[in-house]
Amino acid sequence: MTGALRAFVVLTLGGLLCACDTGATAPSASDLVGRDFVSTEVVGTPIPGGGPFTLAFPARERVAAYAGCNRMMGTADFSGGVVQADGLATTMMACPPPLDEADRWVQKLFAARPRWHLDGDVLTLATDNLRVTLVEQSADR
Repeated sequence: MTGALRAFVVLTLGGLLCACDTGATAPSASDLVGRDFVSTEVVGTPIPGGGPFTLAFPARERVAAYAGCNRMMGTADFSGGVVQADGLATTMMACPPPLDEADRWVQKLFAARPRWHLDGDVLTLATDNLRVTLVEQSADR
């Protein structure tokens, strides 16, 4: 290959590689702060009582969850693309069946350390056995 042809190939490939880099970064946990989401789809074990499951991020490393019975809140770590939310504080309402199992559903979800992915206004939490799709609630709802 001649020097001129080699330079052309290198410059062309370099240009293609640069064209593929949009400069966009992957969503981070800070992208969740101040946002509220509500479930639109659950694949796997359904939410007892039908839900919906709501998930809010009132501050950095803080989460609030609700699936139909008690409200849960506490700290959460989102590093490595996984949600770790152990020991959430909860209200202590006694709920009738089947809502009485909604809290356990949330606890199992977080105990499984779900992977999370944010794409615009859609948040997905997934474990090996469960996938929950949530959509951001707008302020006018």
